[in-house]
Parts: sequence; structure tokens; C-alpha cells
Amino acid sequence: MTPTLERLLKLDDGDGDGDGDGEATPIPSGDDIPHPPSPEERSKSAKSFRNLFGRKNKSGRNSSPAEAAASAPPASGLWGENGAVDDDDDGDRDAAAMESYRDPESGRVDADAGVNQGGNVDDDEEQNQDDRGYDEEDDRRELVSGSHADLVTKDPRSRSASAAKKRCLVLVAALLIVGAGVGVALGLTLGGSSGKEGGEGVSESNADENEAEAVPPPQGESEGTPSPSPVATPAVPVPELTRPPTTRAPVAEVAASTTKAPVADTTLTAEEKEQIALSLLETAIPSSSYAALTSDPESAQNQALDWVLNRDAYPYDWEGLSSDPVDETAQRDFVQRYVLAGLYLGTAGDGWSAGAGWMTSDDVCSWSGIECGFEEAIQARANNGDDGNENQVDDEDAWRKLQSERTVTKIVLVDNALTGVIPDDLSALSSLTAIEMHENRLRGTIPPSIFDLARLDTLFLDANRLEGEISPDFAKLTKMRRLTLNDNRFVGSIPTEIGQMTTLVMLWLFNNGELTGKIPTELGNLVNLESLAIFNTRIAGRIPSEIGNLQSLKIFKAENNLLSGALPNTFYNLASLEVLGIAGNRNITGSLPPRLGSLTKLRELYISETSIGGSLPDEIGDLTELSYLSASATELSGTLPATIGNLANVQFLELGNNNFNGTLPSEMGGMTSLISVLLYGNRFTGALPSTIGGWTNVATVDMSKNAFSADSGLPTEIGLWTKCEVLAFHEAGIGSTIPSEIGGMSALKVLDLSLNQLTGELSLDFLLSLFYDCTLCTRFSFFLDCH
Repeated sequence: MTPTLERLLKLDDGDGDGDGDGEATPIPSGDDIPHPPSPEERSKSAKSFRNLFGRKNKSGRNSSPAEAAASAPPASGLWGENGAVDDDDDGDRDAAAMESYRDPESGRVDADAGVNQGGNVDDDEEQNQDDRGYDEEDDRRELVSGSHADLVTKDPRSRSASAAKKRCLVLVAALLIVGAGVGVALGLTLGGSSGKEGGEGVSESNADENEAEAVPPPQGESEGTPSPSPVATPAVPVPELTRPPTTRAPVAEVAASTTKAPVADTTLTAEEKEQIALSLLETAIPSSSYAALTSDPESAQNQALDWVLNRDAYPYDWEGLSSDPVDETAQRDFVQRYVLAGLYLGTAGDGWSAGAGWMTSDDVCSWSGIECGFEEAIQARANNGDDGNENQVDDEDAWRKLQSERTVTKIVLVDNALTGVIPDDLSALSSLTAIEMHENRLRGTIPPSIFDLARLDTLFLDANRLEGEISPDFAKLTKMRRLTLNDNRFVGSIPTEIGQMTTLVMLWLFNNGELTGKIPTELGNLVNLESLAIFNTRIAGRIPSEIGNLQSLKIFKAENNLLSGALPNTFYNLASLEVLGIAGNRNITGSLPPRLGSLTKLRELYISETSIGGSLPDEIGDLTELSYLSASATELSGTLPATIGNLANVQFLELGNNNFNGTLPSEMGGMTSLISVLLYGNRFTGALPSTIGGWTNVATVDMSKNAFSADSGLPTEIGLWTKCEVLAFHEAGIGSTIPSEIGGMSALKVLDLSLNQLTGELSLDFLLSLFYDCTLCTRFSFFLDCH
């Protein structure tokens, strides 16, 4: 069992003080001191910690975490033998820890220098008597000075000694006050120049007296209940001390810029820190995660908290964490480190491909794959023509504020060998705009808490092993722009609520083999959608006409599904469409209308293995941006239009296994970008046009199983195909003599001229060159059946 869980489950040892040591400790009195819960109010569940926070005090307001912690007994060894704060249990006073909060004029410890009209410390700077303050009469103390001064309060309970002893004390006090006054005056005189030069305002010689005067315990408090160091979370209320303002520099900068103890130094016990941490996490993380944290010692949540409390050397601002209200920067730093530690531990971080910086004391913004708001702000300024140099910022405070924006906004752990489940705790990183964890081995379902990330605009979870149904709660992510869930194991149908995600630009659901149902008509509401990819699923039915409303749509890929019916006429309204893929849906019918030519931005058209019939319209030639035309194994027929020659950018022409007939138009010679030409399995007739010699980039030509004229053979221009590796005219009906120019095809690896009516001879040099080149080839086929 980890120390975290052990302390949690053994919080109450029955002695009533909540410290687990089996010995009762006196609780300080006073109306303004919130009392801890009674043993009856405690439970052994972690929720008992809520009783230490949020209780009402005399003024009717909620007690702060600091005040609640004050009701706990003080740590042993807190006071030195001279009556000052001793937070390192070495018996002396830690005066240096107070200097960063000391007023240069008065020497009083006062973080915000707010003083009300009565001369009392006003810790909320409202220039009135603070409800936690003490009036002038209550602030009077008796200072008994000697070789080692002790603070003595006016607690009536401390006057239970004999009258004789009290008279002795008064006499000694009177004598020593006079001596102390002389010593203080001399110290101030001698230390004046030192204070001016050092900027501290208090000389080292009288630091003890001023410190003792500035931080006395309030009246009504027992003599054995001292106040803590002012840089720590107070064990009892100290009105003069408030948390540093939230506009201060980051904790790390404060520690680096002073020789005093850093903010993270504290006298809080491990149990008190854990109480504060659990109180924060109970509201920051989902209830299911909190349950795992408090009940399962093997959970990533429990191990993460144990790391934060016991092994992480990062300087946490425990003062800010215990203040009321909690310091936002301190809370952000604490929660970020806890959540990311849980992510690392819960996804086998030791086996990650890249994990530089993780689980070290470095700022999380420097951890591999983590991006913060600071970087985003710099980029935003760069986009405005500013290179982000500090010298270009007139307002230094604005620059420091920019530097302090260390909020985690992106988690990018792509192809990083993550295993396990997606942690619920990610929802605590409320500023997240992007989660990119694709190409890993994540399993399980998407945690519902993800849908609470209101700023999330990118969620890449593709290529994992996620399962379950696609949740309708995705509709809560109203700023989502890019969502990829492809290559997983999702089941069920596409929820209609997806249609409410009107900011979506990218929606990828492909390669989920058990995704069923129909394409929701509500997808027509996604007016900003640019990419819709739903191929390789079991989605069935007709393509809804509402898809035609997506005027921003550039990519529609729905291959290899169970779609049926014809493309809706509204589809040809998609003027921005660049990729149209419906291949592999054998039940898609209809024809290609002349309106196809209106898709002038179309670059790729995939309609193979459908039941689309009719002929290619002349308007096909208007698709001058087309680079990939795949229409094999359909019901297309008729002749190829001459306008096909306008497709000068087409690299892949796949028209095999159709019912085309007639001659190849000579205009096809203008298709000079062709790399692959597949015209096999049709009924083409006539002679091959000599213009095809212009296909000088072609690598594969297959015109097998056609009915070309036996009176015409291969054109001599094929000798210009010096990049051609595959030449197949098997059973193509060609005749005549094999042209000698075929010897110029120096890259040839596959030559199939079988079952034709060719005559003549192939030169020995050509055959030798083929076989010679074959020694460097992985495959060589040679089929020749000449008559």
C-alpha cells in the first residue's frame, strides 16, 4: 500500500485530533479559530477531508483551508528555544524565511501592507477592520526579554501559577523591558545604514525582536500553541499573513530571484499536505477517478498522488494551495502535474518511445509532447509580425504575465507506444485544446469526462484499439474542429447528435468494421465540414441528399460499405469537392450526369466496383484538375469521349473490366502525365493511335482482352516509353510485325504479348538486354506467342 492511501485510510486513530499518532493534542481556542470536526463527524472515507474545509466561522463566512488546517495540532519541534519559528526542528529561529514578507518601514510581517483605520492589519486591503483582525487592545503583548526572549500571551489559563511567581515574573519583565528598549534603540541606530544599503529595512541585530513583535499568537491561545512560519500554511490563523497575489511571478521565478526560502518551503506535515491535495482533487477530477484514488492503491491515480507528495521535487506553492480562495496558479501547477503523472503511469510511460522530461521536477511545459499557452501566445504574436522578443514589449508587466501562462493546452503523443486506457483525469486540464494520441495501443472506451473539455478543438484517437459505441455526448464539444476515430473497434451507428457539432471540419470514422446504421441526415448541418471519411465500415442505405448542403466539403470517402441507390442530385452542388470516393458499394446505381462537370475542383474520382452505368459524359473533360480516375468493374459502356484528352493532369486512368467499345480517341495523346493506364477487359477496336507515344512518363500499360484490329500492331512510338516497366497486351487482338523500336524500352520488366497475331522477330540484343537487366530485377515475365 502506498503511503498516500495508508495515511488516508488511517486518518482517524480515535484520539480526536486527526493526526493519527494516538495522542490527543490540545486544540487552540478563540472565537475566530474554526474547530475541527468531532470524531463523530469524521468517517474513514476520504470524504471526511471535506469537513476540514468550508466550515462556518463566527463571521458567517466559510473557513479557508488555512484556517481549517489551523485546527490541526502543530508539528513537533515547530518552535526554537528562543520562541521564534523553527520549521526545520533544529531548535533555532528561521528568521530569514520571514524577510521576504517584512515591511521595510515598520519591520512588521505584512504581505499586502493593508492597514485599517484602527491600526490593525487589513489582509483584504479594504481599509477597514478585517473580520479576522484584532483591535489595538488585543494586540498588546508582554515581551519578556533576556538572553533568549520568549513570547508570553495574556491567556488567563496561563495565570494558574502562584501569586508569588507572577510577581517575580512582573519584576523581571520590568527590568528586562528597560534593557530591551535600550538594545532595540541601539540596534536600530546601528542597523539603519545597513538597512538602506541592503534594502531589507531591518538590521540583522534586531531581526529577532521585530519578528517576535510582528507574529505573536492571538489572545486566548494557550501558551503551548505557537504560530507557524509566515511563509508556510499557518497552523493557526495569522491575520497579518495572506497568500501572495495571483499576479506574482511564477513560483520558480520567485525562488530564483531571492535568497530567502522559496514559496514551496513549508512547515506543513505530510498529512496536512495530503488533506489539501485530496480536497483540491475531489472537485477537480471526476468522481470515478477520485474513487480510484482513495480506494485502490494500485490505481494510476493513487500512484500519481504518491509521486506528487513524496517524490516530486517541484516547488509546489503550498501556501497558495491552502489559501482562501485557492491561488489559481498554484492549483493549476498542482493539478497539471498530478494529471500528467497519472497519464504517464496509466499508459506504461516507462515503455514510451519518447518521454523526455516526464516525471522530473522540470516544468511540465518542457515535457516531451506537452504544449502550453505560453507557446501559443508567442506563436500568436509571431503571426502578427512580432518575433516574440522581450525587447519588443513596451509593457514589462504584460511580458511577465505572458511568461506566466504555463497552462497545458495540447497533449501530442503520436505513435508513442501508449498502452492501457485513456485516463478520466484529463478533464481536469480544462484549457486543453488538442489531444493527439493516435497510432498507439490504447484500449477500452472513451471516458465520458472527455466531453467536459469545453475548449477542445482537436481529438485524434485513430489507430488504437478503442471500442464501444460512439457517444452522442460528442455534441457537448461545441468547439470541436477535428475528430478522428478511425482504425479502432467502434460498434453501433453514427449518433445523430454529431449533426450538432457545427464547428467540425474533419470527421474520420473509417476502418471500424462493425460500425453500422445509416449516414445520418443531420450531417447536413455540418456546414463547416471539409473532410468526411467513413469507408470500410458496414454503413448501409442511401447517401442522404442533405450532404449536398455541405458547401465546404472537400473530401467525401465512403468506399467499401453497403451503400445503395444513386448519388443524390444535390451532390453536384458541392463546388469545393476535391475527392469523391464511393467505390466498393456494389448497390450504388445510376449514371454520371453532365452535371459531373460542375465539380471543377475534383482531383480524385473513385467509382470502381459499383453498378453505375451509362457512358462517360463529354463534361468529364471539364475536370481539368483530375489526377486519379478510377472507374473499373462498373456498368459503364459506350465510347470514350474525345474530351478525355483534356485531362492533362491525370496520372492514373483505370477503366478496366467495363463495356467500353470503339476506338481510342487520338486526343488521349494529350494525357501526358499518365503513369498507369488500365484499359483491359473492354471491347476497344481499331488501331492504337500513334499519339500515345506522348505518354513518356508511363510505367504500366495494360490493354489486355480487347478487340483491336489485327491489321494494325503496336505503334513504333512505344519506343519512347523509356520508363515503362509493365507492358501487357495479352489477348488484345493486335497483329502485324513487332516494331524494332520496342528495344528502346530499357526499363521493361514485364512483357506480355501472348495470344495475339504478331509476327516478326525480336532482336537478340533486345532479348539479351532484357535478361541482363533482369539480374537486377525482382520479377521478370516474358510472354510471346507469335505466328
